[in-house]
Amino acid sequence: MSKKLAPVQNTTALDFQNMDFAQWAQRDLTDTFEDAYFHFLASLQSKNTRRAYARDILEFWQFLKSHNLNIQRLSQLNERMLLSWQHHLAQNHNQNSKAESRTAQSTLARKISAVSSLLEFALKRKIIPDNPAKLLKRPRIKRESRTNAFTWDELTKMLAVCAEKRDQLKSIGGREYRSWALRHSVLATLFSVGMRAQELCELRICDLEITPSFAKLHMTAKGNESHAPILHPKTTQLLQDYLKEFRSSESVQAPLFVRAQKVNNEVPLTQSALFAMIQAVAKEAEVNKKVSPHSCRATLATLLHNEGVPIGQIQDLLNHKQITTTAIYLKKAQELEDAAALKIDILGGRVL
Repeated sequence: MSKKLAPVQNTTALDFQNMDFAQWAQRDLTDTFEDAYFHFLASLQSKNTRRAYARDILEFWQFLKSHNLNIQRLSQLNERMLLSWQHHLAQNHNQNSKAESRTAQSTLARKISAVSSLLEFALKRKIIPDNPAKLLKRPRIKRESRTNAFTWDELTKMLAVCAEKRDQLKSIGGREYRSWALRHSVLATLFSVGMRAQELCELRICDLEITPSFAKLHMTAKGNESHAPILHPKTTQLLQDYLKEFRSSESVQAPLFVRAQKVNNEVPLTQSALFAMIQAVAKEAEVNKKVSPHSCRATLATLLHNEGVPIGQIQDLLNHKQITTTAIYLKKAQELEDAAALKIDILGGRVL
Protein backbone atom coordinates (compact mmCIF):
# COMPACT_ATOMS: atom_id res chain seq x y z
CA MET A 1 0.00 0.00 0.00
CA SER A 2 1.34 3.41 -0.92
CA LYS A 3 2.07 5.86 1.85
CA LYS A 4 -0.39 8.69 2.22
CA LEU A 5 1.07 11.97 1.07
CA ALA A 6 1.11 14.37 3.99
CA PRO A 7 -0.09 17.94 3.29
CA VAL A 8 2.63 20.53 3.46
CA GLN A 9 1.18 22.32 6.49
CA ASN A 10 1.76 19.17 8.59
CA THR A 11 5.25 18.54 7.23
CA THR A 12 8.22 18.74 9.58
CA ALA A 13 11.89 19.03 8.72
CA LEU A 14 12.33 15.26 8.72
CA ASP A 15 9.04 14.09 7.19
CA PHE A 16 10.70 13.74 3.81
CA GLN A 17 12.51 10.62 5.06
CA ASN A 18 9.17 8.81 5.29
CA MET A 19 7.84 10.00 1.96
CA ASP A 20 7.23 7.66 -0.94
CA PHE A 21 9.37 9.48 -3.52
CA ALA A 22 8.46 6.94 -6.21
CA GLN A 23 4.84 8.01 -5.86
CA TRP A 24 5.80 11.67 -6.12
CA ALA A 25 7.81 10.96 -9.26
CA GLN A 26 4.65 9.69 -10.96
CA ARG A 27 2.82 12.95 -10.33
CA ASP A 28 3.01 15.95 -12.61
CA LEU A 29 5.43 18.54 -11.33
CA THR A 30 3.65 21.85 -10.65
CA ASP A 31 4.75 25.12 -9.08
CA THR A 32 2.93 24.40 -5.81
CA PHE A 33 5.29 24.37 -2.86
CA GLU A 34 4.38 20.80 -1.95
CA ASP A 35 5.15 19.42 -5.42
CA ALA A 36 8.32 21.40 -5.98
CA TYR A 37 9.60 20.73 -2.45
CA PHE A 38 9.41 16.94 -2.61
CA HIS A 39 10.52 16.64 -6.22
CA PHE A 40 13.52 18.84 -5.41
CA LEU A 41 14.47 16.77 -2.35
CA ALA A 42 14.17 13.57 -4.39
CA SER A 43 16.67 14.98 -6.89
CA LEU A 44 19.39 15.38 -4.25
CA GLN A 45 21.98 12.61 -3.99
CA SER A 46 23.34 13.32 -0.53
CA LYS A 47 21.13 12.41 2.43
CA ASN A 48 22.88 15.00 4.58
CA THR A 49 22.21 17.76 2.04
CA ARG A 50 18.62 16.59 1.70
CA ARG A 51 18.11 16.77 5.46
CA ALA A 52 19.65 20.24 5.78
CA TYR A 53 17.81 21.68 2.77
CA ALA A 54 14.48 20.23 3.94
CA ARG A 55 14.85 21.98 7.28
CA ASP A 56 15.98 25.30 5.78
CA ILE A 57 13.28 25.46 3.10
CA LEU A 58 10.50 24.69 5.56
CA GLU A 59 11.86 27.33 7.92
CA PHE A 60 11.63 29.83 5.06
CA TRP A 61 8.05 28.79 4.35
CA GLN A 62 7.13 29.18 8.02
CA PHE A 63 8.60 32.68 7.95
CA LEU A 64 6.30 33.61 5.07
CA LYS A 65 3.27 32.20 6.87
CA SER A 66 4.17 34.03 10.09
CA HIS A 67 4.14 37.28 8.09
CA ASN A 68 0.71 36.52 6.61
CA LEU A 69 2.20 35.62 3.24
CA ASN A 70 0.25 32.42 2.73
CA ILE A 71 1.71 31.67 -0.67
CA GLN A 72 0.85 28.33 -2.20
CA ARG A 73 2.83 28.58 -5.45
CA LEU A 74 6.50 29.31 -6.12
CA SER A 75 5.50 31.66 -8.93
CA GLN A 76 3.98 33.96 -6.31
CA LEU A 77 7.35 34.61 -4.71
CA ASN A 78 9.14 37.85 -5.46
CA GLU A 79 12.44 39.46 -4.61
CA ARG A 80 10.90 41.71 -1.95
CA MET A 81 9.72 38.68 0.05
CA LEU A 82 13.14 37.04 -0.19
CA LEU A 83 14.92 40.23 0.88
CA SER A 84 12.60 40.51 3.87
CA TRP A 85 13.45 36.94 4.87
CA GLN A 86 17.18 37.57 4.38
CA HIS A 87 16.98 40.66 6.58
CA HIS A 88 15.20 38.59 9.24
CA LEU A 89 17.96 35.96 9.12
CA ALA A 90 20.71 38.57 9.31
CA GLN A 91 19.14 40.21 12.36
CA ASN A 92 18.94 36.89 14.18
CA HIS A 93 22.49 35.85 13.32
CA ASN A 94 23.96 39.24 14.20
CA GLN A 95 23.02 38.54 17.80
CA ASN A 96 25.67 35.82 17.97
CA SER A 97 28.95 36.45 19.75
CA LYS A 98 32.09 37.18 17.77
CA ALA A 99 33.33 33.65 18.47
CA GLU A 100 30.24 32.31 16.71
CA SER A 101 30.25 34.79 13.82
CA ARG A 102 31.85 32.48 11.25
CA THR A 103 29.40 29.67 12.07
CA ALA A 104 26.50 32.13 11.90
CA GLN A 105 27.59 33.42 8.50
CA SER A 106 28.02 29.88 7.20
CA THR A 107 24.54 28.94 8.41
CA LEU A 108 23.06 32.05 6.82
CA ALA A 109 24.74 31.23 3.51
CA ARG A 110 23.45 27.66 3.64
CA LYS A 111 19.85 28.75 4.24
CA ILE A 112 19.97 31.14 1.31
CA SER A 113 21.55 28.46 -0.85
CA ALA A 114 18.81 25.97 0.03
CA VAL A 115 15.96 28.25 -1.04
CA SER A 116 17.84 29.49 -4.10
CA SER A 117 18.55 25.89 -5.16
CA LEU A 118 14.87 25.02 -4.88
CA LEU A 119 13.96 27.97 -7.08
CA GLU A 120 16.74 27.16 -9.56
CA PHE A 121 15.39 23.59 -9.72
CA ALA A 122 11.92 24.98 -10.50
CA LEU A 123 13.33 27.37 -13.10
CA LYS A 124 15.20 24.62 -14.95
CA ARG A 125 12.03 22.59 -15.10
CA LYS A 126 10.16 25.60 -16.46
CA ILE A 127 7.53 25.81 -13.72
CA ILE A 128 8.56 29.37 -12.78
CA PRO A 129 9.68 32.09 -15.24
CA ASP A 130 12.58 33.40 -13.16
CA ASN A 131 14.58 32.79 -9.98
CA PRO A 132 13.88 35.76 -7.68
CA ALA A 133 16.72 34.66 -5.37
CA LYS A 134 19.42 35.21 -7.97
CA LEU A 135 20.09 38.77 -6.83
CA LEU A 136 20.32 37.96 -3.12
CA LYS A 137 23.66 38.98 -1.68
CA ARG A 138 25.21 36.03 0.09
CA PRO A 139 27.63 36.33 3.02
CA ARG A 140 31.30 36.14 2.13
CA ILE A 141 32.88 33.42 4.21
CA LYS A 142 36.57 32.86 4.67
CA ARG A 143 36.79 29.11 4.40
CA GLU A 144 39.58 27.19 6.03
CA SER A 145 40.15 23.48 6.18
CA ARG A 146 39.42 22.01 9.59
CA THR A 147 40.76 18.64 8.55
CA ASN A 148 44.05 17.48 9.97
CA ALA A 149 46.01 15.81 7.21
CA PHE A 150 48.40 12.98 8.04
CA THR A 151 52.11 13.43 7.50
CA TRP A 152 53.97 11.01 5.25
CA ASP A 153 55.41 9.28 8.33
CA GLU A 154 51.96 8.95 9.91
CA LEU A 155 50.49 7.58 6.68
CA THR A 156 53.18 4.93 6.24
CA LYS A 157 53.00 3.99 9.92
CA MET A 158 49.22 3.51 9.77
CA LEU A 159 49.41 1.32 6.68
CA ALA A 160 52.32 -0.62 8.20
CA VAL A 161 50.32 -1.25 11.38
CA CYS A 162 47.39 -2.57 9.32
CA ALA A 163 49.62 -4.89 7.30
CA GLU A 164 51.46 -6.12 10.39
CA LYS A 165 48.26 -6.86 12.33
CA ARG A 166 46.73 -8.58 9.32
CA ASP A 167 49.76 -10.81 8.80
CA GLN A 168 50.02 -11.66 12.52
CA LEU A 169 46.39 -12.74 12.70
CA LYS A 170 46.15 -14.53 9.34
CA SER A 171 46.95 -17.99 10.74
CA ILE A 172 44.30 -17.50 13.44
CA GLY A 173 41.61 -16.05 11.20
CA GLY A 174 38.31 -14.91 12.66
CA ARG A 175 36.74 -11.52 13.17
CA GLU A 176 39.85 -9.60 14.23
CA TYR A 177 41.80 -10.82 11.22
CA ARG A 178 38.98 -9.81 8.89
CA SER A 179 38.84 -6.39 10.57
CA TRP A 180 42.52 -5.63 10.01
CA ALA A 181 42.43 -6.94 6.44
CA LEU A 182 39.46 -4.65 5.79
CA ARG A 183 41.19 -1.68 7.43
CA HIS A 184 44.29 -2.18 5.32
CA SER A 185 42.33 -2.33 2.06
CA VAL A 186 40.11 0.64 2.94
CA LEU A 187 42.95 2.91 4.07
CA ALA A 188 45.04 2.08 1.02
CA THR A 189 42.07 2.98 -1.19
CA LEU A 190 41.37 6.24 0.63
CA PHE A 191 45.01 7.34 0.55
CA SER A 192 45.41 6.34 -3.11
CA VAL A 193 42.26 7.94 -4.53
CA GLY A 194 41.30 10.63 -2.00
CA MET A 195 37.63 9.77 -2.29
CA ARG A 196 34.91 10.99 0.06
CA ALA A 197 33.59 8.70 2.80
CA GLN A 198 30.17 8.31 1.17
CA GLU A 199 31.75 7.49 -2.19
CA LEU A 200 33.80 4.69 -0.66
CA CYS A 201 30.87 3.21 1.30
CA GLU A 202 28.74 3.08 -1.87
CA LEU A 203 31.32 1.23 -3.98
CA ARG A 204 30.23 -2.07 -5.49
CA ILE A 205 32.45 -4.92 -6.65
CA CYS A 206 31.65 -4.12 -10.28
CA ASP A 207 32.93 -0.57 -9.78
CA LEU A 208 36.49 -1.88 -9.75
CA GLU A 209 37.59 -2.09 -13.39
CA ILE A 210 40.83 -3.98 -14.02
CA THR A 211 42.45 -4.24 -17.46
CA PRO A 212 45.94 -5.35 -18.49
CA SER A 213 46.95 -1.68 -18.80
CA PHE A 214 45.26 0.01 -15.85
CA ALA A 215 42.70 -0.23 -13.06
CA LYS A 216 39.96 2.28 -12.25
CA LEU A 217 37.42 2.83 -9.51
CA HIS A 218 34.10 3.99 -10.95
CA MET A 219 32.14 5.99 -8.42
CA THR A 220 29.20 8.33 -8.12
CA ALA A 221 30.76 11.52 -6.81
CA LYS A 222 29.24 14.54 -5.11
CA GLY A 223 26.51 16.10 -7.24
CA ASN A 224 25.62 12.70 -8.73
CA GLU A 225 28.52 12.95 -11.17
CA SER A 226 30.55 10.02 -12.48
CA HIS A 227 34.21 9.90 -11.52
CA ALA A 228 36.74 7.17 -12.35
CA PRO A 229 40.27 7.74 -10.99
CA ILE A 230 43.06 5.37 -11.97
CA LEU A 231 44.48 3.19 -9.18
CA HIS A 232 48.14 2.58 -8.39
CA PRO A 233 49.15 -1.02 -9.30
CA LYS A 234 49.99 -1.88 -5.68
CA THR A 235 46.60 -0.68 -4.49
CA THR A 236 44.98 -2.68 -7.29
CA GLN A 237 46.78 -5.83 -6.19
CA LEU A 238 45.75 -5.29 -2.57
CA LEU A 239 42.10 -4.94 -3.62
CA GLN A 240 42.32 -8.03 -5.82
CA ASP A 241 43.69 -10.03 -2.88
CA TYR A 242 40.94 -8.69 -0.63
CA LEU A 243 38.22 -9.64 -3.13
CA LYS A 244 39.68 -13.08 -3.74
CA GLU A 245 39.83 -13.91 -0.04
CA PHE A 246 36.67 -12.28 1.29
CA ARG A 247 34.28 -11.39 -1.56
CA SER A 248 34.84 -14.02 -4.27
CA SER A 249 31.41 -15.64 -3.88
CA GLU A 250 29.48 -12.36 -3.95
CA SER A 251 27.51 -10.83 -6.81
CA VAL A 252 29.26 -8.09 -8.76
CA GLN A 253 26.47 -5.78 -7.57
CA ALA A 254 27.34 -6.45 -3.91
CA PRO A 255 29.20 -3.81 -1.85
CA LEU A 256 32.95 -3.78 -2.33
CA PHE A 257 33.59 -3.24 1.40
CA VAL A 258 31.50 -4.69 4.22
CA ARG A 259 31.93 -4.51 7.96
CA ALA A 260 33.79 -7.45 9.45
CA GLN A 261 32.15 -7.52 12.89
CA LYS A 262 29.69 -10.24 11.92
CA VAL A 263 31.30 -12.98 9.87
CA ASN A 264 28.03 -14.74 9.01
CA ASN A 265 25.92 -11.61 8.58
CA GLU A 266 27.81 -9.08 6.50
CA VAL A 267 26.82 -5.47 7.04
CA PRO A 268 27.53 -2.76 4.44
CA LEU A 269 30.23 -0.32 5.49
CA THR A 270 28.75 2.94 6.82
CA GLN A 271 30.29 6.38 7.19
CA SER A 272 30.15 6.13 11.00
CA ALA A 273 31.90 2.74 10.89
CA LEU A 274 34.51 4.19 8.54
CA PHE A 275 35.08 7.10 10.95
CA ALA A 276 35.61 4.65 13.83
CA MET A 277 37.96 2.60 11.66
CA ILE A 278 40.23 5.57 10.89
CA GLN A 279 40.34 6.54 14.55
CA ALA A 280 41.15 2.98 15.64
CA VAL A 281 44.05 2.67 13.20
CA ALA A 282 45.36 6.13 14.11
CA LYS A 283 45.30 5.22 17.80
CA GLU A 284 47.11 1.93 17.14
CA ALA A 285 49.74 3.83 15.14
CA GLU A 286 50.08 6.42 17.96
CA VAL A 287 48.85 9.29 15.80
CA ASN A 288 47.57 11.68 18.45
CA LYS A 289 45.44 14.28 16.70
CA LYS A 290 41.87 14.78 15.57
CA VAL A 291 41.35 12.81 12.36
CA SER A 292 38.54 11.53 10.18
CA PRO A 293 38.12 9.79 6.79
CA HIS A 294 38.43 13.25 5.24
CA SER A 295 41.97 13.41 6.65
CA CYS A 296 42.97 10.81 4.04
CA ARG A 297 41.60 13.05 1.27
CA ALA A 298 43.46 16.07 2.63
CA THR A 299 46.62 13.97 3.00
CA LEU A 300 46.64 12.93 -0.64
CA ALA A 301 46.17 16.54 -1.78
CA THR A 302 48.98 17.74 0.51
CA LEU A 303 51.45 15.04 -0.51
CA LEU A 304 50.82 15.56 -4.21
CA HIS A 305 51.25 19.30 -3.76
CA ASN A 306 54.55 18.76 -1.94
CA GLU A 307 55.73 16.60 -4.83
CA GLY A 308 55.09 19.43 -7.27
CA VAL A 309 51.96 18.03 -8.91
CA PRO A 310 50.02 20.91 -10.56
CA ILE A 311 46.96 22.00 -8.61
CA GLY A 312 44.77 21.39 -11.67
CA GLN A 313 45.69 17.69 -11.66
CA ILE A 314 44.96 17.48 -7.93
CA GLN A 315 41.62 19.16 -8.57
CA ASP A 316 40.77 16.54 -11.21
CA LEU A 317 41.72 13.64 -8.93
CA LEU A 318 39.66 14.96 -6.01
CA ASN A 319 36.83 15.88 -8.40
CA HIS A 320 36.47 19.45 -7.15
CA LYS A 321 34.28 21.70 -9.29
CA GLN A 322 36.17 24.80 -8.20
CA ILE A 323 39.96 25.00 -7.97
CA THR A 324 39.51 27.29 -4.96
CA THR A 325 38.21 24.28 -3.03
CA THR A 326 41.41 22.40 -3.81
CA ALA A 327 43.41 25.41 -2.68
CA ILE A 328 41.80 25.21 0.77
CA TYR A 329 43.23 21.70 1.20
CA LEU A 330 46.70 22.95 0.36
CA LYS A 331 46.64 26.09 2.48
CA LYS A 332 47.91 24.47 5.67
CA ALA A 333 50.77 22.76 3.88
CA GLN A 334 51.78 26.01 2.22
CA GLU A 335 51.56 27.90 5.50
CA LEU A 336 54.01 25.49 7.12
CA GLU A 337 56.35 25.68 4.15
CA ASP A 338 56.35 29.49 4.12
CA ALA A 339 56.28 30.10 7.88
CA ALA A 340 59.10 32.52 8.70
CA ALA A 341 59.21 31.35 12.32
CA LEU A 342 60.37 27.93 11.17
CA LYS A 343 63.29 29.34 9.17
CA ILE A 344 65.39 30.09 12.19
CA ASP A 345 66.29 27.90 15.17
CA ILE A 346 66.37 30.45 17.98
CA LEU A 347 67.44 27.99 20.68
CA GLY A 348 70.01 26.37 18.42
CA GLY A 349 71.35 29.72 17.25
CA ARG A 350 71.19 29.07 13.53
CA VAL A 351 69.15 29.81 10.43
CA LEU A 352 67.63 26.72 8.83
